[in-house]
Amino acid sequence: MEDTVIFYGQTYLARYRKKRSATAEVIQDLFNDHEYWWRAAIEREFQLDVVYQDEASGANNQPPGTVSEIVVYHMDRSFFVRVHQYVLPYGEVDQWGRPRLGGKRNEPDPKEIIFEDGIWYWLSELRNVPKGIRTRRQLGL
Repeated sequence: MEDTVIFYGQTYLARYRKKRSATAEVIQDLFNDHEYWWRAAIEREFQLDVVYQDEASGANNQPPGTVSEIVVYHMDRSFFVRVHQYVLPYGEVDQWGRPRLGGKRNEPDPKEIIFEDGIWYWLSELRNVPKGIRTRRQLGL
């Protein structure tokens, strides 16, 4: 089967062979088991692009001044993760120099991932391909 190319906006990010919806737990396990946050923030193994950033809503029970971000991790057009995270105010960092995060687990919350097996996993509750993601055909390329 031929790989399909995906883009975020106009940026060429990665290729995948299959699409599969998954639960939040499956995506979180893939993200955590392979230490993607560590590998991105500490080892600088991936390129990180903040594609959305705004002050967090007070309805999300985060301290005033917290920033809500969507961050895309990618590398060599063969790997891709999109996470949501709350960056706490005051510029605090943890013992490894990563920004202090809010949210339920104080870590990034992955929403989709193209894993090493070439399968694109996204949250089953989204029901459709996440907004912002487009294939080459959808972009008319």
